[in-house]
Amino acid sequence: MSSGSEQSSLHAPRVDEVRESLRRLLGDDYEAAWAAACARVPMNIDTPVLDEDQFERLLDGLAERGSLSRVIAMSWRIRRTAARKLSELGR
Repeated sequence: MSSGSEQSSLHAPRVDEVRESLRRLLGDDYEAAWAAACARVPMNIDTPVLDEDQFERLLDGLAERGSLSRVIAMSWRIRRTAARKLSELGR
């Protein structure tokens, strides 16, 4: 069970977290998926920080690939929404 302080430390997803989750979950398909998502932004494959609109386009690029990439994009959208809501509530 997590404590309140752990819950309040939820931060908005970072580009490196999304990239690492793709690497772990997609295996051999990682490079193609990441390149396609980056092209959708557009951004270099090693860009470390994105604004909100760019981040949304990155997730759109992943979702467009379908299958597991779509599920990964959905999970990061949920994480972004949760972090935003907690921030609005002052947690």
